[in-house]
Amino acid sequence: MFKKILTGAFMFTLAFMVLSCSVDPTTNEPTTSLNTTEEPTTEALTETPTTQVTTETPTDEPTTEPVSAINKVIVHYYRFDDDYSPWSLWIWPHIPDSGDGKQYNLTQTDDYGVYLEIDYATSPIAGSTTIGVIVAQLPSWSKKDIGIDRFIDLSNVDEEGNVHVYLVQNTEEIYYDADEVDLGDRINFVQFTDESEIEFTSTTSVVESQVKILKNDVEITLSSFQMSGTAGVIMIDEVVDLNQRYHLEIDFGNGNIKKSLIRFDGFYDSETFDEAFYYDGELGAIYSPSQTIFRLWAPISESVTLNLYSKGHTASEIDYDGFEGVDNPYDSIAMTRIEKGVFEVTVEGDLDGVYYTFTVNNDGSRYEVMDPYAYSAGVNGKRGMVVDFSSTNPNGWIYGSRPNTMNSYTDAIVYELHVRDLTSHESWNGTEAYRGKFLGLTERGTTYSGVTTGLDHIIDLGVTHVQFVPIFDHGIIDETRLNDESYYGIHDGIFNWGYMPENFNVVEGSYSTDPYNGHVRIEELKTMVQTFHNNDIRVIMDVVYNHTGKSADSNFDLILPGYYFRMNSDGTFSNGSGTGNETASERSMVRKYMVDSLLFWTEEYNIDGFRFDLMKLHDLDTMNAIVEALHAIDPTIMIFGEPWTGGTSLLPDSESAYKNTLNQMPGVAIFNDNTRDAIKGTVWGATAPGFVQGYSNPNDNYDNRIIYAVVGGENRIPTQMVNYVTAHDNNTLYDKLMLSTDDLTIDQIERMQRQANGIILTSQGIAFLHSGVEIMRTKPCVLGGNTCDYQNLYDHNSYRSPDETNQIDWQWKVDYFETFEYYQTMIALRKAKDVFRLSTKAEVDNQITVLNDGQDGIVAFILRDPNDYWKTTYVIHNNGKEARTYNLHGDTTWNLVLGLEAAELKTITDDGNTYYTFDILNTYAGGTSIELQANDTLILYSTEIVE
Repeated sequence: MFKKILTGAFMFTLAFMVLSCSVDPTTNEPTTSLNTTEEPTTEALTETPTTQVTTETPTDEPTTEPVSAINKVIVHYYRFDDDYSPWSLWIWPHIPDSGDGKQYNLTQTDDYGVYLEIDYATSPIAGSTTIGVIVAQLPSWSKKDIGIDRFIDLSNVDEEGNVHVYLVQNTEEIYYDADEVDLGDRINFVQFTDESEIEFTSTTSVVESQVKILKNDVEITLSSFQMSGTAGVIMIDEVVDLNQRYHLEIDFGNGNIKKSLIRFDGFYDSETFDEAFYYDGELGAIYSPSQTIFRLWAPISESVTLNLYSKGHTASEIDYDGFEGVDNPYDSIAMTRIEKGVFEVTVEGDLDGVYYTFTVNNDGSRYEVMDPYAYSAGVNGKRGMVVDFSSTNPNGWIYGSRPNTMNSYTDAIVYELHVRDLTSHESWNGTEAYRGKFLGLTERGTTYSGVTTGLDHIIDLGVTHVQFVPIFDHGIIDETRLNDESYYGIHDGIFNWGYMPENFNVVEGSYSTDPYNGHVRIEELKTMVQTFHNNDIRVIMDVVYNHTGKSADSNFDLILPGYYFRMNSDGTFSNGSGTGNETASERSMVRKYMVDSLLFWTEEYNIDGFRFDLMKLHDLDTMNAIVEALHAIDPTIMIFGEPWTGGTSLLPDSESAYKNTLNQMPGVAIFNDNTRDAIKGTVWGATAPGFVQGYSNPNDNYDNRIIYAVVGGENRIPTQMVNYVTAHDNNTLYDKLMLSTDDLTIDQIERMQRQANGIILTSQGIAFLHSGVEIMRTKPCVLGGNTCDYQNLYDHNSYRSPDETNQIDWQWKVDYFETFEYYQTMIALRKAKDVFRLSTKAEVDNQITVLNDGQDGIVAFILRDPNDYWKTTYVIHNNGKEARTYNLHGDTTWNLVLGLEAAELKTITDDGNTYYTFDILNTYAGGTSIELQANDTLILYSTEIVE
């Protein structure tokens, strides 16, 4: 049976409904009474969800009881096009325990099609009662047959102990009996592509006499029909009305008549669609103490029902207070279509803490979904929660408050971390209940063997911003297992980077002390943000609006199929993210969603900046709209991102937000991967060296690629350049250095570790540091995943690896304390000297001169600041190849103040003004020669302006 996908819409007006809510004292559950000027249908009022499609739970409730003895699981697959060569199966254990997936090739044939046999007892699915299955073109994942995850019930065991499963191309239903399979021809995909044109594909070629177009079940006239193979184009003799419902009906013969609703995908980008359905009002659950207004944008749905729950978890789950959840809503309320495709209902009473979902009716298929605008949720983000945010504020919370520490993006020194990184190791020595939580990063006074840990470490380091990898609800970590010891120390356990979004406006529950209570995650994130602000550290969120963790079964696509995503011409999801889909930011309601979401995080949580994952998947107009909205609040709110994609996108480069269009986004900065790879070697080869390892090849031009950062980028606009060596992706700096060098002492590795970010901290732009780089952080390989390097020494992609790989061991700080102190010194220098934080091209051109001596492996430059005691600063970087003799420029006296050792920043008074400086280590006359050791980074100054 095909899943029916709604693409048309009736525009109709229903009377405005007001619902009153009170509490039944006998059950302590809310009750709802209805007041309306027009009596709605009984069916609408009593409707409960009939279908819930998620990647977590099968549509049909599976058995959790032990199944009969299974010998083999035999999966059959049939394609109408008889083209099986690119297709494989991805199968994984699902119930009772989810586990790693495995690719299975369809190598055997029979009268049905192709099939594979899995020996149950010796396979990864042994012990499972339900397994997940995806039919895809593997290993590239370039295309899926069905966009949703499907689940096989293993209770259907035959007399021989085998489970036979039958899958059909483009068919969602799973069959367990070959006699029940419908292999009749069918419509694969159909959509309007303009106001009178329809495109479709079917499993076989048809002629015009077999085809009908129905408008509200009434046949309309065709003006032309063309068929090429299994793809057809139909012209209708009228202009499409987006407020009506259209179906394609094909008589395939022998009584096989199939009917499919015609989607409006081809119109989603049109002014016609925007005029009909763009809504600029507030959406979601709009709370007040006396009532809550619920609004959902679902322009092609026939009806929408609001479901109210007393709990955010199901009856099979027990919360931290020992209470079971509920499976059914205490009330289901029909919503009224108001305008522009929005459904609305008002519920009287104080609903703070009430959980809710929506059921959308799309052409007869009903799906219970999370509100995309939900601002909090129950465990695992399955039900939204109504929130009185005023009750979630910690003492002293002031909306719109942020540290007054920056005038320009270039004042930022960003420190990237994961919530768990600094507190999950036993050496953190903080409150056990806060380990790996938001509250762990609020705790002062934690130490280990005489060094500070956690929050105090960040404060001591001196950075201006902390940037968190995703802290929104990413739907990967099972929040019901946070107290399960077996969930720790494994891949796909308690640790995940979180780049698969579930609910964009909801705080991730695994970082709170109680994921069952939707208030707690809000309160604790606010407490963490406030703590950082109180210590003059701003907070940046890593946001991932470019894709969702699910595709056809995402809340977005269940509400309005095809709108929120870029779709290929055959109706499959474009995969520019490399994770299965890419969102269509250029569409007006997707753009509105992104802006609304970012404003919410900024205004409700006082977030100070946003790092955009795979930003090239977003269009220029959207990024500029984001800048305009956020900078209207505070122009120092940072907006920057990755100027690349994770795959091939349908968005043209000319419209994409990346390095070649940077001049069209004046408020956006991008990561400088050019200099990143020059400093320590490309990320595409673990053993490939760079500048600090001593690699010097004119063809790679590493010296000039470092100069690229020194001057703030190609266009010398430093506010648009994020300079970095390492981030959460790829090997840590220490691991990269170990893999790309031979027979070096730890002292030599430390010098490289210091010089790498010494270059960053003396370059123009936004300085970015990966957490732990200042204490030689490593990510050791833990076997069991597939992300370790070739020698199984280090993990280069630890997104799903356990804490044992990702956590910071504070013994490193004890062992490499001098490196920590060096980073402290360089951060203090950058903050103290304005000349390292220029913000305009004119300043760069006037105040920086790069010195070209023709010596490979040396990058040297001078910076001039007539307002400082250091009128001219001289920076020299010698790569790691060898010691060199270097001739100093300038007719002046140079004072050497910094090498690769720590120093204490001091103040000096000159002509009544106070300046920052360091003790002088040595003095040299301009024109003399000095000896540079391998990996020397020297900083000198003169009290004169040197041209």
